[in-house]
This record gives sequence, structure tokens and C-alpha cells, in this order.
Amino acid sequence: PDETLNLPKLKQFNFKFPEDEVQRFESGHIYGWLVGNSCCLTKLKLQLCVNEMFGDLDSDLWYQVKAVAKLVRQHKKTMKSFKVDSFNDPCLKMLVFEDDELQLEKVVLGELKLRTDDQVFYDFVAKHKKIKKLDIAIESQLDANNDLYLKAICENLPLLEQFYFDMSRSSDSGLEHLQKLHKLKNLVLTKNRNTIALTEHCFDHIFMPNLKSLGIYYKDLQLPAVQQIPVSFPNLMALNLSECEKAVTDATVQLLFQSLPTLESLDLSKCKQLTEAAFLGPARVSALRKLKDLVLEKCPGVTDVSLQTFDNRALRSISVAMCTRITNVGWEALCRGCPNLTWLNASHCTRNFDNESARIVATMLPELEILNLFKNAALTNEAVYCIVENCRYLEDLCLTKCRGVKMKKVEYFDDKMNRVNKECLKGRKVVP
Repeated sequence: PDETLNLPKLKQFNFKFPEDEVQRFESGHIYGWLVGNSCCLTKLKLQLCVNEMFGDLDSDLWYQVKAVAKLVRQHKKTMKSFKVDSFNDPCLKMLVFEDDELQLEKVVLGELKLRTDDQVFYDFVAKHKKIKKLDIAIESQLDANNDLYLKAICENLPLLEQFYFDMSRSSDSGLEHLQKLHKLKNLVLTKNRNTIALTEHCFDHIFMPNLKSLGIYYKDLQLPAVQQIPVSFPNLMALNLSECEKAVTDATVQLLFQSLPTLESLDLSKCKQLTEAAFLGPARVSALRKLKDLVLEKCPGVTDVSLQTFDNRALRSISVAMCTRITNVGWEALCRGCPNLTWLNASHCTRNFDNESARIVATMLPELEILNLFKNAALTNEAVYCIVENCRYLEDLCLTKCRGVKMKKVEYFDDKMNRVNKECLKGRKVVP
């Protein structure tokens, strides 16, 4: 349409393309509409549906890029946060990297294509010293070493507090630059492509006592590197090792329990090497007195026996999705040992979570606020009624793909649980 948007108070704009490819191309024009709007944007988060293979800079595919460039130029004096998932347009890249009036504090640049001699990027990090959050995925040449880019970031962004970095084509010595970020609180390291010389000693020469949260998404990370984590990052409050299945063993978990007593959040999902011994050793979940959030999805070591040791009154949230070895004995042990849970994910537990399991959870965890029972086929209406009756603080209940649940009295839920998110009940068969 010809008319422009009239949103004078707009400060933040977040746009995600629809899945349909045709609609995706057409929806790019929304950026053009926004250009004519009189407002002062401080945050711009967007997707760019651009494929360099099309090549025609006058096509509709590039219209959105031109409009986004205008948006950035128009709001460069007020914009503090900029996120784009595909950052390969030369004009937009030049504008963001070289405009002196643009002073960003939060930056997310996806698919950033650089060369080993790309001075523009070095100038960018040297200029934007106020950046506190940086999420960057650098697509350099196959023979490039990203250590130089990481060095530039660590030496020029002293205020950085949150950093998401793709370790692809980085080396052990390159990662050592991370300890120059003295104010860094949250670090996420991932690896999407080939890695140059990243060894089992990649953390040996790193010491970051101020780091509070660490996430590592690297399935080939070796055991000695994980064992070094408590030494290199001694004051962690949150640790995510869900993609490090090869390096997370029973002994590793015992070491983490012993060495990181201040942990408040721990994610060991998909760590397939774990057995019951990981939780039955001298150091147990009960030792983590500050632990509030525990994620053990698809973890074979979670059984009735191991759940007997989960004695932790501080725990508020736990996910045991796809842990199919838990029976009602285990559910009762979990509820008894962790009575203050307010969030429970027991999805994909197949027929091991039945009406009796639901009764145990509902009666022993009356403070539950969120309960996810996705795809538990053994559940029926009886389980739902019990949950509704006992969990008076429940706000979100997921029963999607629970084939045994057939709603007969929708008004029952309106009367008993009008605070619950009804979206979770969509798709249930309603019988008058």
C-alpha cells in the first residue's frame, strides 16, 4: 500500500518472515513502509530474505535491503541495538561499519562474510567501544584463521558483557584473548564449521573469574577441556554442556558437582554417555544448594534410582523430557526430594507417564506454575482433572498430542482454572 505506518511512539521493531516463500519476499516491503514513519527507533531486529545468487540489485529481493539501509541511516542517532540474521549486502555493511554517527551497544550479525584482510571490521570494533552485547557468526575464507577477528573484539570492546562467538576456524591461542574481556558475564561458544587446531587444551591458559554464564555448543569438545572448566571459570552460576556429549561422562558430572558449588543453572541434555553413576557418586545434586534450574533432557542416566538422590529444596525448574526410564517410583522420589518445583517438563516420556504419575505430581507439587506433558499417550481426562484440582497456581499446561485426553466439559476448565493458558488445549477433541 501507498500509505505509511503512523507509529510516532515506536522505539523497538522486531520482524520475522513467514514460512511461505512467496509471502516472505512480499513481506520485505514492510521495511519500506516503516521508513516513512516518524519515530525514534532504539532497537531494530530483522530478517533479510536475500540470496546473492539472484544477483539483480534492482529486483524486489533487494528492495528490503535498500529499505533497511534507509532505516539505519534515518535512526542512526538513536539506535542502540541492531540485529540482522543475514549480513552480506555491501551497502548495508558499509553503512553499519563505517557511519560514525551510529553508536551501538547491542549487535547481532549473522552470516557476516569477511576476508582475512577485512580492515572494515577492525575499524568497526575500534569505533563501537560501547558495545555490551555481541552475537557474531563470521563466514571467512576456508583458509582463514578467525583468531585475528577475536583478538580485535577482545582488545577493543572493554564493556562487553554478553558474547556469542562461533569458534569455527579458531585455535587454542585465539581463545586465550577472551580473558581480556574483564566485564564479560555471559559467554556462548559454538562451532558450526571446520575448526583449526582446537585441541583438548583449548581452555588451559584461560582464567576468567568474573564469568557467570557459559554455554558450549561443540559436540567434538574433548574430555580434558571440560575438566578444565572449573579451573578456568571458577565462579560460574550457569553452565550449558548440552551439545558436548562426547566429553560429558559420569566422572565429569561428579567433578562439576564438586568444583562449582555456586551453580544455579545446569544443562546436561543429550549427554548420552551418562549413567546412574553420574548422580550416585559422592557429589550429588543435593550438594548444589543454589541450583534452581536443571535440564536433563534425553539423558539415559535419569532413572528411578538416580532420582532418589535428587534431594534439593532450592530447585525450582527441571526438565526430564524424553527420559523414558522413569516410572512412578521415580516421579514420587523427584517430587519428594524437590518439593518446591514450579516448572516441570515431563514431555515425551511415552507411556511411563500415566494417570497415576499425574496424580503423584499434582498432589506432591501443588506450587507448579508450568507443566509440560507433551506427547504422553497414556494420559486421559482423569489425569487432567486431578492436575486442575490440585495445582491452583498453574498458568501453563501443555497436553498437545496426548491422544487419550478428550475434553468433555470445557466449562470445567473455565471454572476451575481460568488462569491457565488455553492455547495448550487446542487440538483436543471436545465432546458435547
